[in-house]
Amino acid sequence: AELNQTIQLCVKRAAIHFHTVNDSSKMMEFVFKFPTSEEKRRFLQRYHHLDQLLFLEINDKQYFEAGQICWEMRNYDQAQHWYEQAGRGVEAARCILQRVKSTNMDSRFMVLSLSAQDLALLEKGKVMLDIITSENVSETYLRLEFNLIFQFCTGGNIDELL
Repeated sequence: AELNQTIQLCVKRAAIHFHTVNDSSKMMEFVFKFPTSEEKRRFLQRYHHLDQLLFLEINDKQYFEAGQICWEMRNYDQAQHWYEQAGRGVEAARCILQRVKSTNMDSRFMVLSLSAQDLALLEKGKVMLDIITSENVSETYLRLEFNLIFQFCTGGNIDELL
């Protein structure tokens, strides 16, 4: 047992060394030798290796966690995909909204004109939210925000929503 602990300590030190010298490939060779997935996750999170952590989560079929990593990386398309794979409609809808807002709002938070693709994404997000039956405040706000942007961009009557 003591020998195993010594080996694991050496493996972790080697991973830290290769992190320090910015050699991700060699670092990952040692990270994959960690005894548990949880230790691998903690190491990659601690040292901000999000790409490698994303790879690990996808390989472990931890799609919700993969979605969270993509959200943190501001890759909303990929986050939406992984949240959908995890069956997390609210989070996927939130990604759609964030993507549309980040690419179509000006510095005054005014929505600019949306492309047909963006309108289709908003419609998809609205459908995702319609499937969800809970009525918590966060989801209600998300529905309202979707509807406001959609109505504004399609020339609908915003007063009907308020």
